[in-house]
Amino acid sequence: QGVGMAYRAGLLGRHACHAIVAVGGDVPPELAELARAWPRVLLMAAEQDPYFPPASAPADAAELRALGAAVRERTFPGEP
Repeated sequence: QGVGMAYRAGLLGRHACHAIVAVGGDVPPELAELARAWPRVLLMAAEQDPYFPPASAPADAAELRALGAAVRERTFPGEP
């Protein structure tokens, strides 16, 4: 739940967020409905992650870009 919390804190927190680093997790569905400016997002996936494999990152990146976020995608070796 750490990635979901990072997204929520980045969008709903009292202080401005300049970027979100999301490692191995999805965008919480309720955030897609918010009319807010999104910060930059670094979307990372571990090569051996069975729950958030690198192949699932492009769909999340596309969703984030459609919401207005500037997104970078990265993979790293190993497990989460």
